[in-house]
Amino acid sequence: MKSNLQRYVIPTAIGFAPVVLMLLTWTPDSPVSGFTRVVKLLAAPMLVVELFVIGVAVRAGGFAALRRATVPWRVLAPALGLLTIAVCTAVLVATFPFLACLLTAVWILHVSFGLSVMYLCDREFDRESVTTAAMAGFVVFAILLVIFVTRVSDPAGFNWVKGFPAVDHVRQLGFYAGPMIGLCIGRLALVRSRVGWALTVGVATLGFAIALWTGTRGTFSAVGGALVAGLLLLPALRQRRVLLGAMASVLISLALASWLPELPEGMGLDRAVAATKDGESTYERIKVWELALDAISERPLFGYGEGQLAAVTPRPEHEPHNALVQLLLAWGVVGTGCVLVLAFQFARGIVRGVRALGGEWLPPLLAMMVLVAYSVHDGTLFLPLSLSIFAACVGLVARGTLIPRQRHKIRDDTTVVPRTGAAVQPSVRADPVG
Repeated sequence: MKSNLQRYVIPTAIGFAPVVLMLLTWTPDSPVSGFTRVVKLLAAPMLVVELFVIGVAVRAGGFAALRRATVPWRVLAPALGLLTIAVCTAVLVATFPFLACLLTAVWILHVSFGLSVMYLCDREFDRESVTTAAMAGFVVFAILLVIFVTRVSDPAGFNWVKGFPAVDHVRQLGFYAGPMIGLCIGRLALVRSRVGWALTVGVATLGFAIALWTGTRGTFSAVGGALVAGLLLLPALRQRRVLLGAMASVLISLALASWLPELPEGMGLDRAVAATKDGESTYERIKVWELALDAISERPLFGYGEGQLAAVTPRPEHEPHNALVQLLLAWGVVGTGCVLVLAFQFARGIVRGVRALGGEWLPPLLAMMVLVAYSVHDGTLFLPLSLSIFAACVGLVARGTLIPRQRHKIRDDTTVVPRTGAAVQPSVRADPVG
């Protein structure tokens, strides 16, 4: 029983960390304090879960396995180069060195978390348990979000842009809803039962409904972009049940969003329609990009360090709402080149792997692709909330597509065969597992 419990501890911790974040920042009747805002910005419970998973991986032999691993120079060289640039710019160059060092430490934590998930998957837990826990956690999050809105005693005086729990800005709710929708769409390619299909469509519907209800229109463009790319690159997605499920979730979400408690004027669908018509938010983003590019041109090689947008431009933000501009500003052309080299090798490997495996790892891959598409016009690859989800997805996908397919022992001596996810008891194992 203990070993069976252990198998679900990590997936549950990962899947429900955003729920804990919401509960810790639950302030419907009071202004958001400075401490609460820091907890939101850092997504503190999610970082605690990352540390926990890293600790489990180290205890399970992950660090020793990493030391024994043979890493090709085409991966090691850009990785070491990026680490050197990130640390040096944070310590020696950044105008706000504390912020730069903090953000650099956080993304190093994310990388370590992703590696830990990759190592522990099929050893301590299986992929499906993480997917299921993430979907369950999102359902609880969505229910609590509706309850929060109904608990606001002074809607007229409440800050509906900055006051939602778990996020520092209302549009960041899409940073969580978007990848969960991607997770569900990927899962539609794998489910075989009607009940499983309906439940998955239901969770995706909640994601779209939250985006519509709160006016986070970027969620739709990100999911649409990821789905189009997936249909072009991944044959396993080209199934009628996937497209029907995606269309059904969008249509049902329209009705659900209109049924949810009405938000004040200027929020929700009103906000999305108004922002699209007047183009103000688009203009503001372009202005931020222009200012950031001007700053990049003055220090093009190695950049200014993480989170320095406010130091080098008149803008108050810490990131420019575009991943490429963000990388160039932080680490310059050299650091960005290192990231792109690593990303290209990873993307090529996982596309080949997913094609070969027939879509087994599509759910985390689609979630990851949604966040990448989202990062074209927002900060999904900057904020810890979405970066933690991204790191977990990268670890799961890498486990299934880049690591040699072999059997691994889970705690109760049941062997999980990664290709099928089937459990084989010791009495029928054909070979010993070390």
